[in-house]
Formats: sequence, C-alpha cells, structure tokens
Amino acid sequence: MDYSPPLEHEFELTLFGNGYGECVLLHMCDNKWIIVDSCVNPLTNKTAPIEYLESIGVDISKQVELLVVSHWHDDHIKGANEICQFCENAKLAVSHAMHQRDFFRFVNVVNQRPIYSYAGKSTDEIKQILDTMIKRKTSSGEHVYIWASSDKVLYSKRIESNGFNVKVVALSPSDHSITTASVEIAKLIPKANTEIKVESNINPNLFAVVLWISIGDIQILLGSDLEECGHPHGAWSVIANNKNGPNAMADVFKVPHHGSQNAYCNHVYDKMLTDRHISVLTPFTHGKVILPQDTDITRLKEQRCSDIYMACRVSTKSVKHDAVIEKILKESTKNRKTLNSFGCITLRKNVLDGSDDWKIIAKGHAHKL
Repeated sequence: MDYSPPLEHEFELTLFGNGYGECVLLHMCDNKWIIVDSCVNPLTNKTAPIEYLESIGVDISKQVELLVVSHWHDDHIKGANEICQFCENAKLAVSHAMHQRDFFRFVNVVNQRPIYSYAGKSTDEIKQILDTMIKRKTSSGEHVYIWASSDKVLYSKRIESNGFNVKVVALSPSDHSITTASVEIAKLIPKANTEIKVESNINPNLFAVVLWISIGDIQILLGSDLEECGHPHGAWSVIANNKNGPNAMADVFKVPHHGSQNAYCNHVYDKMLTDRHISVLTPFTHGKVILPQDTDITRLKEQRCSDIYMACRVSTKSVKHDAVIEKILKESTKNRKTLNSFGCITLRKNVLDGSDDWKIIAKGHAHKL
C-alpha cells in the first residue's frame, strides 16, 4: 500500500487491522508520533506502524515519543517488542494492573516452566518489552516506563508551531480493576516445586487502558478492549460518570472490543461523544469467535454517529467443497486456513482550522459500514 505523510499541522489517527490484531498510530503534529498497541501486516510480515512510518520518512528512533500497551492479549501486542527496539526515544505506558509483584513472578515462571494453559505468546512478548524498557534509561538515569491508571496523564506537550497543548490521559484501569487484577494474577502463581497445570479465567480486557487524546479542539476516545462487565458498576459506566474525567465530547471513537455487546455502554454515547462523531473499529476472528456480529453492526449504526469504518474485512471460515475435492485438498496440503485481510483507516484534520472537515482515507481492505 502507498502511504503519504500528514502535514505538520495535521492531526492523524490511523487504525490498522488484520482480523486478529489492532494498532493505533497518532500524529500529534510537528512530526511527533504515538503508537498504541501493535499488529503485523500478514501480507508483508512487517509490524504495521513501523512499515507505515518508514514509508513516509519518519525518523522512528527520535520522532515516536510514546508507546502504549493497552493490555496483554496476543491480538494487541504481537510485534510490540520490535516497536520498542525501533523507538529509542519513546516512553512506554502499560496498564497499572501489570505493576504487581505477582505479575512479574508470573511472567518469570512462565518462561521457566510451561505449566500455564492461559499463557500464550503475549506473555513472552510482555517479558521482552519489560526487559527492553527496564534496561533503557533517560540521560538523567530515570526509567522510561509509565504505569497507566484512571485519570493519569501519560503525555503532555505544547506544540510550538501552532501553540496548542497536546494531552493524552488514561481513563482506566480503575482502582477496583487494578485490585481485581492483583488478586487474579496471584492465583496464577503455583506452589513451589509443583508442576500443576494452572487454569485461569483471568481476562486482560478488564484491565485495559482507555485513552483520551486532546489537541486543540480535537478530542479522541480510544476504547481498547475494555468491557463494561469489568466492574460491579460497569467499567465504561464508571468512566462516563467520572466527575474528574474529560469535560469535552469526542469527535472520534475507537470502538472497544471489536464492537462486541459486552463493551457497549449507552452512557458513553450520551455523555462522551458528539452526535456526529466518527466510529472506527477492527474485526476479530479466532476459532468460532467472530466480531463484530451482524447484531453488533446494527447496534453501532443505531448510535448517533456520522460514519462507521472498519479497518479490514471479517475473516470467514474455509469454503467447503464437494467430497472429492476436499479429499484431494486434504491429501495435498498440511494446513489449510483462511488468511486474514489487512487494511487501515486514516483520519486527518487541520488543527489550525476548527471548521475543517475530517479527511478519511481507507487503504487495503478497510471499508465503510
């Protein structure tokens, strides 16, 4: 895919998706960039944001200033350590739910003994990321990671060329979610000298980092994969009703958890989004789980928004052929699977002109719903 760079005074949000992966890239004006999560382009096997930034001539080692790992699920973290390696000047923000002694014990034990049915490649990726960032320090000797939690400012700067203030604030996880994470992660640690297979229903979506981005008059809400059911009062309801939260309405909404019903909250649409906001999302396909469902898309279209875009196609099951062809295919191939698609949605807006409309660019398999 051919990419073109934004102008210095243009804010940009690009959402990448491949059917089992998601990444958000933000241009905060003046060639300053932020990367949220990670995914790989299956057509080139390259990390999507790195491939994009290299193609438009960005000095990744200097101009990417913040990396955010919203939670440790494979579909949001694949390739993240490679991004850390490239982005030498960037700070790393991760969920405060991971800032637990038992979490570090869990990560270390996983690398020593394969006893966890839950732990996947994402756990290895997290360990590599943490190792990379712990070794890297600023010139003052300070570590370059930030533990994200509700109402914490992760990034704040003044853009000299236009005089605007830029701010990125975490809206989650809440204190309740962090405490729950601590309890659930502790359950994953086996007793010493045992080889008991550890089962867990821990769900990293419940501790995901939701972000609010402000630059001039532009307001953006990035929903990660946070689920409403992650709090006794509703994780999204708590955010929408937080008196210390944003005092503006968002123009763009990265829909949480691939549009799933379990991440829907009417308070978000009533209290946090403009009536003509733009919604963007990525699909998810893994085994029998396919998101969004038709009912999810219908629900999204019923909300007060101007447009809805999806970053790529929803992957479908392998096509069934007649018995003879199926037999030939089975005998001649070791592994058959449907390749996920890949695409990205880019939204750009001139921060110097409040009346300027959003420019929307769909690449690859990205499309409007």
